[in-house]
Amino acid sequence: MPRTHAETMQIAALAESIGYAHPAAELEPAGRMYEDAAWNDLVDWFRENTDSWSDAVRVYCATRFGQSIEEVSIAAEGWIVSTAKRLEREDEPDAVVWFN
Repeated sequence: MPRTHAETMQIAALAESIGYAHPAAELEPAGRMYEDAAWNDLVDWFRENTDSWSDAVRVYCATRFGQSIEEVSIAAEGWIVSTAKRLEREDEPDAVVWFN
């Protein structure tokens, strides 16, 4: 089902709020989030070039795959959470990480 005008405007508003810039074509992952390491490179790029890598991934996926922010959030939430935990461990290797 195509996005509604309201969903398109929500994507644009989120993109503006985080200073979203679309990555270069060579950073586009070809595979699935859990399978293609290129997604990690994309996250690194978003960390350097936007105010929120996780929201940038949502905007990127919504734009690339023609979905709403809500649809992307539901589909990618597990990957985003696991990536955030991985980044936390990498950024602070001595931090205690709780797994529930």
